[in-house]
Amino acid sequence: MLISKLTVPIELMNEYALWNSFLDRCVPHLKFVRIEEPIDSSTNYKPADSSMFLSFFAHHARDLCELTLRGDYQIHCPLWEVLSRNCPHLRTLDIQGNAVFFGWDRIGVSAQLLSLASLRMGQTNLSDSDLVPLLNVCPNLQTLQIGQSNWITQSGVVSILNSQAPLKSIQIHGQYNYRIGATPPILRRRLELTNVSLSGAIADDFMLALSESCPALTHLSMSDNNSLTDAGILSISRACKEITNVSVRSCFDTSSGIYDYFSPAVRVYFEPTNVWLQFPDFTALDVQLLMPNLHAAQFELPQDDDL
Repeated sequence: MLISKLTVPIELMNEYALWNSFLDRCVPHLKFVRIEEPIDSSTNYKPADSSMFLSFFAHHARDLCELTLRGDYQIHCPLWEVLSRNCPHLRTLDIQGNAVFFGWDRIGVSAQLLSLASLRMGQTNLSDSDLVPLLNVCPNLQTLQIGQSNWITQSGVVSILNSQAPLKSIQIHGQYNYRIGATPPILRRRLELTNVSLSGAIADDFMLALSESCPALTHLSMSDNNSLTDAGILSISRACKEITNVSVRSCFDTSSGIYDYFSPAVRVYFEPTNVWLQFPDFTALDVQLLMPNLHAAQFELPQDDDL
């Protein structure tokens, strides 16, 4: 019996004899692996460089193309090194959960995942300074998705665009409420990006630089932004003639006027700003600043237990 696709609960990997006997007999040409953490498990992060993990990838993953880790994991150097040495065909790494990364400064070019084309993860501790080392490890990455990181800012996104990775799609939910300084320069080179989805504080000058570097852009999604205005969207409409889909959601300083920037053939979705304010955590000034583009608000009084 030969199996090419395997889904396994993480507990089974702890049954060393049974697990390895099964692998030796059934999965010499394993291509798709999904390792699941129990849904009702504790919130503790599982180390993805345990002996069971490393032994599995060292001996049974030569033909591995797609790896999915479902749960919360610590990602250390040994995992990258074992994947690099033993999984020359790995194209997709999908961490469906939270990922805490350690030791980027100890990962060298010898641990590069040259075949990796798609990296997706949920909430992570990655920061601006981690993104360039990440792309050095995955130099041929085409799709990067970061579900949430409170340490990634506009500067980090720029460092991604300035890398040599042949990215075609980025989706990053970064830090929302921070003070934007001057936009670091985006290299004056043609980028092959067709899909950009950004959440967090992104300014108009960044959008202008993006439009000049990404003429092939077809899909743009911006959300939860307190710095972007209609002018930033206008720069996209003028320079990106291949654009087909634009989504702007909860960007405080944008308006429905963006519909007029695009031809009827472009699908434009605009969601006005909605806010939830709990008394007494908001002030009259907060309301005054939000009023020009406010579409809906929910005001809530404290419960009896809060008094």
